[in-house]
Amino acid sequence: MYRLFLFCISLSFIHPSFPQTNDSIRIDGECYRMGEKELFISAGLITTGLVANITGQKDLFSSSRPNAEKRATPFDDAFQYAPIPMLIAFDAVGNAKHEPLDQFFLLSLSYSITALHVRILKNQFHSTRPYGGPRSFPSGHTAFAVAGAHVIYREFKDSNVWLAYSGYAVGATTAVLRVAHDRHWVCDVLAGAGIAIISTETAYLIYQPVRNFLVERFGRGLASQAAVAPAVYPDGLGISLACRF
Repeated sequence: MYRLFLFCISLSFIHPSFPQTNDSIRIDGECYRMGEKELFISAGLITTGLVANITGQKDLFSSSRPNAEKRATPFDDAFQYAPIPMLIAFDAVGNAKHEPLDQFFLLSLSYSITALHVRILKNQFHSTRPYGGPRSFPSGHTAFAVAGAHVIYREFKDSNVWLAYSGYAVGATTAVLRVAHDRHWVCDVLAGAGIAIISTETAYLIYQPVRNFLVERFGRGLASQAAVAPAVYPDGLGISLACRF
């Protein structure tokens, strides 16, 4: 499992060169590359979270939290998915980089890669939550919120900086609520945010060749005959795909 995690992370450092098609439904012809700023931020957050978790300084200054208890979390449960309706709303008022169908493919791919990383690390570390529950490291809620926020950033960073950065407010709020409700340590939310950024960057990196392959394999009617969107289940996330034959 740990090797699988390292393999997924390594995808973020690959700069593939794939042949382009002339189909109008393919993603824009630019090749995405991992930005130095995104790589630095992601690596810093993950490294800080890992070191704090391993050394026992889970709140970066303490390994215990007196009087911690399991609290209701209605707001952070909802906040982690807030970037999805935000992206839809921003498409109506802003100039996004991609069409809605491509955005939902990208969002689904980002969530899937994020969920894989989070699940592997939770199973690997078996970290205890502040209130005593299991599977604390890293924070899945924070990871999903920041993953959606980073998709918004990628879509609007060249056209509207206010829209681009607004998603991170949701990610930060989710992280604060998870810590305040004793569901996570500070190191958990830091690592979750870092995983989300590198997972979303990976999604953008591999999406173009995957999209072009599907167009070449299944033809031009793919975009008009198929729809894909993130699917939220009680025990996790998935991808909902509808096709017309």
